[in-house]
Amino acid sequence: MKLGFFRILVETCRGTNIFFHLLRQPVLTAFFHFFLLSVLCSAGVALFSSLSLSKMVDSGIAKVRESCGNISLGKNGLVPEKSPDISRLIFAESRLELVYIADPFSGVPDFDQGIANAGILWSPRFIAVWGRAGEGEYVMIPALSTQKYIPKMKVLTRSEVNDYIKSGSNSETLNISTFDLNTLAQEIKIIASIILFIMMFIQLFLVFVFFIITTTATRAFLGGSPLRERISFRDYLVLALYVAFPCMIITGVVAVINVSFISLPLTALILFMIYFLYVAYRIERWVLSLNTSSQNDIGD
Repeated sequence: MKLGFFRILVETCRGTNIFFHLLRQPVLTAFFHFFLLSVLCSAGVALFSSLSLSKMVDSGIAKVRESCGNISLGKNGLVPEKSPDISRLIFAESRLELVYIADPFSGVPDFDQGIANAGILWSPRFIAVWGRAGEGEYVMIPALSTQKYIPKMKVLTRSEVNDYIKSGSNSETLNISTFDLNTLAQEIKIIASIILFIMMFIQLFLVFVFFIITTTATRAFLGGSPLRERISFRDYLVLALYVAFPCMIITGVVAVINVSFISLPLTALILFMIYFLYVAYRIERWVLSLNTSSQNDIGD
């Protein structure tokens, strides 16, 4: 029975009968389908999240104008009209925050107030967008720089962010001639969407891979002797890769809704474990009901 990615996606969300046919799928094919779904789910979450993010950026631009007045481009870089020598938090929304750094060589002020998952660090000669990449780590992407050689995107710890901002601010000659706040807002929306996609892909892919490997190993090696003889580690691995399909989609929906009382990894764990145990129980009962002579017909 030949099964393509989209048919498998639909059937795994409709019921469990498809899993009887998926047991003999090649492992590489199953992993490729899992990888492809991770990319599509991450892109979908980033797309829907970017809609609300766009509104927040527009709201943030209005707050920047209120807090900073006009932003001028001169010999000192991009500086606010109001209090250009004072570093400060300009705003912190549920998905985005903005911190102004008057002098990055004197140190970067405290950022990441724990409210948003992404934010902007604005110094007169360098603007970078950050996003949480893990515990104490941040993806740093340059948004605008006054120097010719812009620092590359990096994953840094909080203590390393200061040097990153310095490295983008050490040019004495401005390499941009014009500045428009609305243009910058559009660039930030695009960069923030890219960060959301990267962060979501890392979360979904790595979290589910961890659950798949640990659950597969536990089920394959700790199961009863009759099961170990008839269902191999390879079969459980393929099964787990496809069980993750509906679980990943629901986890993505939870991420878009931005449910605050439960974390994304915990959501994924609960969904995956419940569904895997149910599907594995059905498969195991079916396999044990077969006689030895029909073992090679599994999934045909």
